[in-house]
Amino acid sequence: MKRSLRCLSVCILLSCFFTINVYAAGETIDCGADIIPIPVETAKFMHTAYILLKIGAPLILVVMGIADFGRAVFSSSEDDIKKKQNRFIKRVISAVLVFLVLSIVEFIFTLLTNAGFTDATVCIDAILNGNF
Repeated sequence: MKRSLRCLSVCILLSCFFTINVYAAGETIDCGADIIPIPVETAKFMHTAYILLKIGAPLILVVMGIADFGRAVFSSSEDDIKKKQNRFIKRVISAVLVFLVLSIVEFIFTLLTNAGFTDATVCIDAILNGNF
C-alpha cells in the first residue's frame, strides 16, 4: 500500500512539474468562455494516461493472473491455489471497476455535450479522443 501511494505521489508531482513547464510554452486549448485553457502538452499527457489506464488495466490483470496461477500450480498446495484464486477475483473486480469508471466518464461527457453544454467540448475531445 505504501508503495502504491509513493508511486501515485511521484506521478502527481511529475505531472505538476510537466504542467508548469508547459504553461511557459504558451500553446493552449481554449475550453470556453469561463474555463481556464488547458496547455496542449497537458492534454496530451492526460490522453496518454487515459489510454494507458484503459488498455493497461486488463493487460496487467492477465499478466498478474498468469504469474499467480503459475506459481500456485507449481507449489501444488491446495491452500495456495485457493488464495491465488481469491486474489485473482479481487484483481478482476478492480480492473472491471477501473474500466467502468473510465467508460462512465466518457458517457457523462457525451451526455453533457449532447445536452448543450458545449463550452468544454474541445477540451473533453482533446483528452478523451486525442484531437488536439
